Amino acid sequence: MLELAASLNRATPELMWIAAVGLNSQWTDKLITIEAYTDVCYNRMRPFIHKFSPRSAPKANDLLRVSFDKELPLAMYPHWSLYRAMMVNEHFACKTKNWTQKGDSDVKHLLANLGLTLNETKQKFEAMSSNRKKEVTDTLEKEMASSFASFIAHLGYCNRVNAADVARGVAARLETPRKQPLLERFESAQSVLLSFMDGTGDFMQMLKTFELYKANSDIVESRHFLFSFAHFLLRAFAVLRRGRTARPLIITFPLGGDMQGWNLVTGVMPLNTVYEDNHQKR
Repeated sequence: MLELAASLNRATPELMWIAAVGLNSQWTDKLITIEAYTDVCYNRMRPFIHKFSPRSAPKANDLLRVSFDKELPLAMYPHWSLYRAMMVNEHFACKTKNWTQKGDSDVKHLLANLGLTLNETKQKFEAMSSNRKKEVTDTLEKEMASSFASFIAHLGYCNRVNAADVARGVAARLETPRKQPLLERFESAQSVLLSFMDGTGDFMQMLKTFELYKANSDIVESRHFLFSFAHFLLRAFAVLRRGRTARPLIITFPLGGDMQGWNLVTGVMPLNTVYEDNHQKR
């Protein structure tokens, strides 16, 4: 859609931002690999980044600026505590096996090896000093061997949010609460996506949406949660014993309330085929 708009000379920074959220949504839902995501960013989105996000662009209190920069692949870490974001991340959860009895001890041991104290990881990440945030970010990038980069929207001088977190928040708002009609949820998710793009919206609406991105009876039945949970279960299953990367995983999730007696069913292909299965998806 963005490329079509560009061919008609109708592309805008706002449209580029929406396209970036859509692309990140495919990655956060595990529909494409990180390699496919990176390929699209550099080969198809780069012209728009250069056009709408030059480094020399002036800052203004009511203008949307979109940049593309390195980012930690930790869900919601700028809005939660670093500890919480790490505990629900596949890399750290599987490395420490934090769902086991020994997991809590292994988590503390890992933090000590990384030079992080338990107290500072349990405070809001944004509460750290700028120098400390850079040190922690560099440490975690090295630990995760991450080369992830994301689109980051800046509004004014202080509001900053990355497209991956917006994709997660919009998914949560689109799919919950189930008792609301689909049209109402769609309109609510749309308003969240557009809430700060014109310089007059309420950025707090976006932050409140991030609070929905927690385990509760509504979100655990959502498509986004099931995809994320299924991939985590498969990776956790594989790290417990060798030889499990060649096995697929089928998950059934019993529903409650008015849907009691029904089950959601999904599946994940074996880990050793993920790249081939997802790399060329768009």
